[in-house]
Amino acid sequence: MSIENPVSQLEIDELSELELADKFEYERDGFEAFYKRRELLGPHSEVVEAIDMVKNKEKALEIGPGTHNEVRYMIEQGFHVTAIGPDNTDRYSRDIDENKLTSLQGDITNFNFEANQFDFINASLVFPFIDKEKWQSVISGLKKALKSEGVFVGIFFGENSIMVTKENNASTNVDEIRSFFEDGFEIKKLEELGPKSSPKGMYHSIVVIAKKE
Repeated sequence: MSIENPVSQLEIDELSELELADKFEYERDGFEAFYKRRELLGPHSEVVEAIDMVKNKEKALEIGPGTHNEVRYMIEQGFHVTAIGPDNTDRYSRDIDENKLTSLQGDITNFNFEANQFDFINASLVFPFIDKEKWQSVISGLKKALKSEGVFVGIFFGENSIMVTKENNASTNVDEIRSFFEDGFEIKKLEELGPKSSPKGMYHSIVVIAKKE
């Protein structure tokens, strides 16, 4: 699937049984299988939708770039992208113009961004892997880093996602996400995606797109 045909989080859920379990042997390879599958796909359609809402496409922040599908799309749209993630994803950015991408390695919880720095922030499928006790401080920092009229997009695991465990306690719900953006933001989209309960589905997810006033 190409950039011209972006994949939605719902489509990813529908693909998960065959693509993960059968083709890439998810049980054995874990998230390496996820990365292999994501290489075949374009950017999340939710990210494409959010970028369409951005007035000034100058500076973007990508948290957890993975296979850099979204990074490539942002650059095509005119952004210079700052991407923060682990070093094991660097191999997916070797073909990207280094003048248009700044890659930083590290834990997002350790970054302190300047105010009004970015026109767009993508934090899709990042918060499930952050200690939930740190969510509020991380989100506050990202909101501060966003310029006026800038747009934030995030995809979170819902309470029935099979990816949520007692150890990571990374689930959330629509009401909790709404509370993060009550002040100074206009919520453009807040929607549950995928099955709310499925023994085989990869995700019960919630997507939020919020624009800073």
